[in-house]
Amino acid sequence: MVVVAIIFNLLAPIIAQSWAQSPFLGMFFFPNLIVSDSYSPAWPARAQGLDTGHRLLNVDGAPASSGRELSLLLRNRQPGQTVSAAFESPALQTADYSLTLLRFSFQDLLLFFWLPYSIGIIFLLLGLFVYRMRGLDHAGDVFVAFCVFASILTGGLFDLHTFHLLTPVWAVFFPLAGAALLHLALVFPAQSRFSRRNRWARLIPYLVAAALAAANLYSIYLSANPRAFLAVRLWDFGLIGLSIPLFLLLQLHNRYAILSTPVQRQSTIIFWGGVVAFGPAAVWAAATLLGFDTSFTGLMLAAVIVPFVIFPVTVAYAMLRYRLLDLDQLFNRGVVYTILTLMVTAIYFVSVSLVGHLLQDTFLFRNPIVLAIFVLILVISIEPLKQRLQTLINRLFLRESLDYQQLAQQYGRALIAAPLNTDGILELLVTQATNAHAPEHALVFLRNSNQGVFDIRYPQTNGSLQNVEVRFGLSDDLATWLADTKKILQLSPTGATPQGVRISREELARLNMLDITLCVPLPGSEHLLGWLALGLKKSGQPYSSSDFTFLETLASQTTIALENAQLLEEANRRAAELETLQKISVDIQAQANLEALLYFVVEQAAKLLRAEGGLVFMLEPDEKWLNVMVSHHLDKDYCGARLQIPQDVAGRVTALGQSVVVDNYQNFSGKSETFKTAQFGSVMGVPLRWSDKVRGVLVLVHRPKGLRFSESDTWLM
Repeated sequence: MVVVAIIFNLLAPIIAQSWAQSPFLGMFFFPNLIVSDSYSPAWPARAQGLDTGHRLLNVDGAPASSGRELSLLLRNRQPGQTVSAAFESPALQTADYSLTLLRFSFQDLLLFFWLPYSIGIIFLLLGLFVYRMRGLDHAGDVFVAFCVFASILTGGLFDLHTFHLLTPVWAVFFPLAGAALLHLALVFPAQSRFSRRNRWARLIPYLVAAALAAANLYSIYLSANPRAFLAVRLWDFGLIGLSIPLFLLLQLHNRYAILSTPVQRQSTIIFWGGVVAFGPAAVWAAATLLGFDTSFTGLMLAAVIVPFVIFPVTVAYAMLRYRLLDLDQLFNRGVVYTILTLMVTAIYFVSVSLVGHLLQDTFLFRNPIVLAIFVLILVISIEPLKQRLQTLINRLFLRESLDYQQLAQQYGRALIAAPLNTDGILELLVTQATNAHAPEHALVFLRNSNQGVFDIRYPQTNGSLQNVEVRFGLSDDLATWLADTKKILQLSPTGATPQGVRISREELARLNMLDITLCVPLPGSEHLLGWLALGLKKSGQPYSSSDFTFLETLASQTTIALENAQLLEEANRRAAELETLQKISVDIQAQANLEALLYFVVEQAAKLLRAEGGLVFMLEPDEKWLNVMVSHHLDKDYCGARLQIPQDVAGRVTALGQSVVVDNYQNFSGKSETFKTAQFGSVMGVPLRWSDKVRGVLVLVHRPKGLRFSESDTWLM
């Protein structure tokens, strides 16, 4: 739809300028050349009795059926020429009128085209801006859809009355604007209970709009009655006229029925913005529906259209007000510094008056020593005073009064009581951060030594975050900055880093994809263990300095428990590996058949290293080829396949006489024809030796984008 709106708005000015180059009859025409109700009082045609509903039949005997045909007929004429035009009245009586051709003035073009067109562009730009800032969000998507429909509605008005080239698109999108407005009222700023319980309800306005769109197209292009569109468009205006008061009523319902303060504030902003924006249009639409004369003169057009701009501005502000944290920070700091300025000024004048009154010396403060003492006292006291004021303002406006010391103590006790388990500790961390700050998203990126990356180890989302695979390398800018500084990284609302922090755009894009605004490092004794990644607060309030202190305390407590848990898990894993190796050794000695022995080896090795599957190659007598003896749990059975040395991983292992690891087999340049289409990820080849000579190769395979083999895995094999 956005693409359609962009193309539509690119074509509209081209078509408008083309039409304005030709002289015109001093009136606008609806499709089927029905005289329009939009006009300028300076055009003389109205004075001759040509009112809305008259139908143009021909000009100087030449028939015309559309605005384009009429424009082509008049293109070679000159302004000031007189033509004879035949019209059919609503009573089906035909009469000829002598009309003087006029030049469409630049002033009229500004009023009738550029004014509504500019408003449509503002709608479209605001919709795209909200989409850019909110991303994948249902309410944001509905608002974007409404802005698209509104931009086509206003941008196509001029063509509806002139060329009629864009009319089919306009006729479809016109009723959809009213449907989208009703849909928006159901989902923003809060989804109504009725809408949640009856998801089909949001489809009703679109079904009505679809029926009206079909009626529009039928009345314009298929109906035997050329004036049918005049009646059908009243139903279009009726839908919009109904959607506006319903939208405002639902905003009032949100304001008083929902306890959430942000929702109440958003509803108030949107309600009054809607009243101002749609008030004139609602009156005009209702009057048109009731049959009053509401001809679209230039002044009427401006009075109805111009206030429309207020609506997308207020909705966009309400949507982004609780996401752009800088607005709250700027407001709070501005209040603090304003109060400080007033207090310092008041204290100065009160001090001057009081001291002057007591000492009977009004010129005392002109003494530089006295002024120096006053400034010194001011410098000493201003910072504590500012901090107290900032705390007071935060409590008044942010309504946050958490006892972080008590929460930190409770978290410490919970860590002590919890078993040494990585997932359990991360769950405690995310739960504590979520309870304290209520972020929209909370994730933990943890170091994965096997793959050499930081990946999401503990996800917790509100359901709107898509399941995406996001990783950061151990040497990526973000990981390096967190490891070096051990500071919390806070991104701006636009996803930008603070001044002086250099992180690649590609890494920032990964964070923005997850709607992450805060990264809290988990620094270990030797290296960075990972970080806690938080989204914006659901309340829309910014993270404060006390929030940062609390999160740093949580990270410090978590790091100790996390390192202990990982050490225990590593020790348990090593013990399990040794036990497994011992069992494998015993079982190998019990195998009598070579093929069964090899299959047993690859099966146990895959289990031990959590690999997807594996292969066993045996060296042929000529020692130039390798033959697949065992194919275990791979994308297909490779038994019997032959490989020439030193092709592929197995060939290189044989040639080098040592293990070979390929992190990403899909990008491996040494692939043979046999395994060209193999769906392998990380691949490790280990030589099988008899009498100190390579007799075969054991190959283990991970799935694509899965685990990677580490040095310890190679040593173990």
